[in-house]
Amino acid sequence: NISEMADMELERLDLGTIAFYSPKEMTVGVSQKVEAAVAKDVQRELAEGIRGHGVSETEVAQIKASIIADLEGDNFLILPLDDDENSEVTEGISQWAWDVTPLKSGLWDLTLKVAVVVETSDGAEIRKDYPIQERRIGVDLSLRHIVLYLIDRVGGFTTYLRTVPISSFE
Repeated sequence: NISEMADMELERLDLGTIAFYSPKEMTVGVSQKVEAAVAKDVQRELAEGIRGHGVSETEVAQIKASIIADLEGDNFLILPLDDDENSEVTEGISQWAWDVTPLKSGLWDLTLKVAVVVETSDGAEIRKDYPIQERRIGVDLSLRHIVLYLIDRVGGFTTYLRTVPISSFE
């Protein structure tokens, strides 16, 4: 069965190295580019392994292997710079990029999830996950956010002062 052979070869497949590039520090409301890459030609290596089991070239050609990635993080707005979670593959290197904007100050984690997905000619989908990668990001307030916070606090206090009769201060 082609699905069983693909599953077996996927289990044997060395998944390669993940490069995860993110800033160590960010500022609330200021977006920055976060990138990831995997150096692995999964399609070619999987096809070579399956050919070794005597599978016809027609069936091997119908197997589609891809590497997908997803970036997650609480208190971040994360927008992929690519059309979908599938990578842009150049010379055996799969690459992804996201526009990441912190929404709140503090220490927050960005989590990168990467997987190999194989679709076989019989319609089966096989998935193998890479180990999850995490980066802790220190997020500071921007000067703009500090000023808005102070205006809000002072504005609330001046509103309070306007509602209190002057005689109560005597």
